[in-house]
Amino acid sequence: MSFAIQPGERPAQAIARAAARDIDQCQQALARIADDTEKNVHGVRKRIKRLRALLRLARFSIATDDYKKANSALRDASRLLATARETAVRKRGLELMLRALPQENEAFTRTLRQVIVGPAPVATPGASSSVPDDETVQRARQHFATAAAVFATLGDVHGKWSVVRPGFRRSYALGRQFMRQSLQDTSTHAFHEWRKWVKYQWHQVELLTPVWPEELGLRCTVLKRLADVLGDEHDLADLREHLLSASIPLEFAGDLEQLLAALDVRRAELRRDALRIGTRLFAEKPAAFEGRVARYYRAYAGEDHNAVSLPDDR
Repeated sequence: MSFAIQPGERPAQAIARAAARDIDQCQQALARIADDTEKNVHGVRKRIKRLRALLRLARFSIATDDYKKANSALRDASRLLATARETAVRKRGLELMLRALPQENEAFTRTLRQVIVGPAPVATPGASSSVPDDETVQRARQHFATAAAVFATLGDVHGKWSVVRPGFRRSYALGRQFMRQSLQDTSTHAFHEWRKWVKYQWHQVELLTPVWPEELGLRCTVLKRLADVLGDEHDLADLREHLLSASIPLEFAGDLEQLLAALDVRRAELRRDALRIGTRLFAEKPAAFEGRVARYYRAYAGEDHNAVSLPDDR
């Protein structure tokens, strides 16, 4: 069944169903993590981001202690699997940036790859030096079970749009706030925070897309694009920090400086692209945006048309 809300479903029911489906898929991926570590870890961490977006959408319909419990469980599960994923991301980022250099210094390239990836593992088909151990996997599975129990309580929540209104408006408002901050503050922190709330809103809109596919489907596509641009910028920022903290021989100082310069140019391009897209996506004030989507939902849900408030023309 699709992640998105289904005909006849209340928003809380849709969240509970979608969360149960994603958590089950995470548990299956953890069970076969040694088969393809990078693919399975990537899939689990992607679903964790979607689960955290759903949790924030319903946060004001969940008891505070339960919300904190589920949020901590998902955050801790992601952290347990972070190392394997971050190494793969840095490796790909490094390869892309090395291609941007005017000429390749093979000794420097070889050194950097060892710094980022570490020593080459013994060649064993299907094996990976970054496979999480059994204890780590079991702890992650327990965290997902904790989150699943909290999401399951939403199946009994009977409200409609009121259940998700404050969470939906808050996610948009924080995305808008951090975008405006990023326009003034070029620090990595501002863009990182913006990226998180863009991803949350992307997945929340993804859930609600059927209420008006032509409009929200397009918004979902553009939010994903923005999330990808901000994600690439974040990965390059992480790579830059890792390179600066690494022990690279002085003989490669010039090569490193050249690589960092190319990396900074690329990050600046990505930030410009993100702000160009974001200023359009977040042009509306939070109350206006949430109210507009609320009217789409009510029309989709077939509520009494006399109860659907339309803005006047003044």
